Amino acid sequence: MKIFKIIPFFCAFILLGLRETAANRQLSYKVNPDCQLPQCNNSSIILIHVKAVGEKDVLHHIWDFSGKPSVMLAVTSPNTSIEIDWDNFIFGMADSVKINPRPTYTYSVVLDEIIEFNDEDDKGNLPNNNANSSYITTIDTKDISWRISEQVNDTDKVHFTVEGGFPESIKKNGTIQITMSAFASYGHEEPLPRLLHSGNASQVDIVLNKLTTLYPKSRFGIHLIAASTDDLNATVAVKARQTLDDEHAPGVFNVVEVLTPKAVAEDTLGGYLQWRPVVYTSPERDMTNSTESIQYSAPNLRNPIEALNCTLLYCVFGNLLSEMLVVESNVTFGVAHDGFYKNNYAAWTFLVGYGHPPVEKFSMLVTLVLSIGLGLPALLIVVGGACIFIRRLSRNNENLFLGR
Repeated sequence: MKIFKIIPFFCAFILLGLRETAANRQLSYKVNPDCQLPQCNNSSIILIHVKAVGEKDVLHHIWDFSGKPSVMLAVTSPNTSIEIDWDNFIFGMADSVKINPRPTYTYSVVLDEIIEFNDEDDKGNLPNNNANSSYITTIDTKDISWRISEQVNDTDKVHFTVEGGFPESIKKNGTIQITMSAFASYGHEEPLPRLLHSGNASQVDIVLNKLTTLYPKSRFGIHLIAASTDDLNATVAVKARQTLDDEHAPGVFNVVEVLTPKAVAEDTLGGYLQWRPVVYTSPERDMTNSTESIQYSAPNLRNPIEALNCTLLYCVFGNLLSEMLVVESNVTFGVAHDGFYKNNYAAWTFLVGYGHPPVEKFSMLVTLVLSIGLGLPALLIVVGGACIFIRRLSRNNENLFLGR
């Protein structure tokens, strides 16, 4: 019967929603490891090293707030060591951070600048005349002072929140809050937008809270620089991809990805950025308190050594940055007719990962609901068909008996 063809599909559909939930990496961390300098005790220096040990490799998450906020993922063998020459590191010197032996692959991102621009025409996009100071202002993130406000460590994740304030010379009030998270395995982290992460990614959540504005129609954004140990002449791909549903981020059905060539090819050694194009405009994150983000192209950076001088990346790679794939891109918060920055709040979240981004699947709840919806009618048809078959067989036996 054709109905029995439904059963294998039904079983496969249930398995589609299942995912391995056991931790596949063991997490540990240190703040300013082995630093004896006074600066390491007064928040002048904040470097967090999260070690995520897997079965075959170790993923090092290095989060640095000593200069421009930076995230580095380094994939290494189990016997690799990381040594920091703190006397040189505090001055941003090349080779002050040494990883021995050299990593199999590294992927990094730097939060280079906070962008504020005057959207006179209410289009949401950065104006074309970016050089005109009457339309756009940038804040170099190295000028922001950071302090750790929260930290969480358990078997499933390591989580740090830092808050940044502006010096008097910048003449801007308000705070920037950045929450960094590393994970042992797959999952969706609270709060919204609940991106699907693996054990191979750091999550970065950025909140701009009550920033004073310079323009009557201000919008904000972030200038990012990403670097990887890919070929210098390669290019990255910026893609928007549809998701199955909006269960984890109501009202948002797609994700944006910036992929290195190996990540595009779904190689195990590639790098990516991923986010949902949504910005929340209130601490109570929901669809009614949200707007969209706008992503831009990601061209190769012309002078990476100059742009990344005194950053974590320069401390690790030095002049080798000129031989790496380094790109830059902007992400701005808000679209046309959404009220600009009237709520004085913007929260945006993205992942920095290695490998290929995990693909969203149906959760167990959705799988069960759909399985019941598909399976119950199928079961009724099977049972009904079986009853009809048995009844007909019984009648045939009775007729055969009477015929004798």
